Amino acid sequence: MKNLHKSTLLFVLLVCFGIVKNFAQSPSNPQEKIADSMAQKTIAYVNEKNTDSIYALMGEEFKKQLSYGNLKAVLQNQIGPLLPFYNIL
Repeated sequence: MKNLHKSTLLFVLLVCFGIVKNFAQSPSNPQEKIADSMAQKTIAYVNEKNTDSIYALMGEEFKKQLSYGNLKAVLQNQIGPLLPFYNIL
């Protein structure tokens, strides 16, 4: 259950990141561009309900903390009813 809350927080943060990005400047350094690209891909995969691709984008530390099954459950049960996301990035 604890992992489910972590994953929910992760997606809420991603959504907030997208909203804030609309009011912020464009990425100015390579690291910001990578983060922006990752956020865009993740949100596209969330809209497509493509759990495999989302999980593949995540790093090893993320995967240690959240199993594929828990991520899939969050996408289906908590994020799914909110889809699709429009004009986030």
